[in-house]
Amino acid sequence: MKKQFLAMLVTIAMATLFVTPSYAVDTVTAWAAGDWVIAWNEDSETQRIITYIGTATDVMIPHEIDGVAITVIGQMALQNRNLTAVTIPDGITHIGESAFFGNPALTAVVIPDSVLTIGNGAFMENPNLSSVTIGNSVTHIGTAAFGGADLTTLVIPDSVVEIGASAFNSNENLATVTFGNGLVRIEDSAFWNAGLVEIQFPDSMTYVGFSAFNYNQNLTSVTFGSSPVVVQNSAFGANNKLSSVELGGVTHIGNGAFMGSALTEITFPESVVLIDSGAFVGVLEVVTFMGEKPPEMNMGSLPYYNLTTINVPENALAAYMALEFAQIPEFEFEFVGFTSEPTDPPEPPEPPEPPEITTLYINTDTLNQGYIELRNDTDAALSARGLYLVNTDSYGVSAVEWRLPAVIVRANSHVHIGVSSGDGVLKNMTVSFDIQDNDLLTLLGML
Repeated sequence: MKKQFLAMLVTIAMATLFVTPSYAVDTVTAWAAGDWVIAWNEDSETQRIITYIGTATDVMIPHEIDGVAITVIGQMALQNRNLTAVTIPDGITHIGESAFFGNPALTAVVIPDSVLTIGNGAFMENPNLSSVTIGNSVTHIGTAAFGGADLTTLVIPDSVVEIGASAFNSNENLATVTFGNGLVRIEDSAFWNAGLVEIQFPDSMTYVGFSAFNYNQNLTSVTFGSSPVVVQNSAFGANNKLSSVELGGVTHIGNGAFMGSALTEITFPESVVLIDSGAFVGVLEVVTFMGEKPPEMNMGSLPYYNLTTINVPENALAAYMALEFAQIPEFEFEFVGFTSEPTDPPEPPEPPEPPEITTLYINTDTLNQGYIELRNDTDAALSARGLYLVNTDSYGVSAVEWRLPAVIVRANSHVHIGVSSGDGVLKNMTVSFDIQDNDLLTLLGML
């Protein structure tokens, strides 16, 4: 028994040599607790799982042992254990390298919200793993973490900043991925040989690695966000159904980045400063450059043997026509200058609702007393202008006798306007008015 125990200690000591340095055990002392071999974490206050020594295939990982929390699933802890199901408890913060490597009968995994990192190869070589839920605190998904799985859909939460190289490599049935709004980097070959149909990157993205989406032969469209993005060599190569690319804020396009696509047209925004050799080898026919300064290019940047039209800003025609690829005599394509279409003027604001029409009463009974009275019975001041008096003589001839000045009548008040006539006879006078277009006033009850 003593020899057996010593052998276990030696085995455990060797295993700790390969533990990720961030979660290194501060002692080689480890002990068995039921189906588990555990050790202290470096903080000496929580524990880590070193290995699983049970025989069950449906495994529930403990959240504590002897009252002390388990926070780390160590490197290779459940590798090649023929697992059919596993439950990872809330409280686990790190899943180590190759922790669940090589469990071909495993079909589903739920990673709780407490987990921060998923180590390299953590779930690699699980060819029947078809369902993965990634918790909302994971920030990094390690190299080849889910390589060779059988995922069909995937949601990357907003917490994830980086997806490691080959993280979802060879998930051939993976048709749909939703990227969270915090994603910054996708490393080399992360989704190589997947089955993606459409890709929509968030505005947070800045880097797409070498061959990251190479050989997704169902891929038809790619849309980048507005942030500056570097697209590395062969990032979207060998995708022969790719017919739509919106480059957004892309700045650098690497060698063979979109080689072998079905693109016939592409628009390069002003943000693009480099297009490397072979970036668009394929059937590209029409190219539009939006920037007045040409990006850095060379002889092989565009597939000039298929090109028919290159649209560039009119005031930059000379600069584009001086580029190296434009000097090849055996190929013919046309440079077309364009001017930016004027943007439509903004819609005028909606006019304010006109105030409620109010009434200013004019009392003409006082004419024989030498004045007229304007009465305002409302709660707002009213103005009147263009009033005038008309004198009708005994023959029925009317003539303007008196024009009244513009007046303002305060709320719930009245004013008297004095009038006179050369002969003092006012009894035939009537009041008329001339309303201007911008008057918001109705004059009623005038006689």
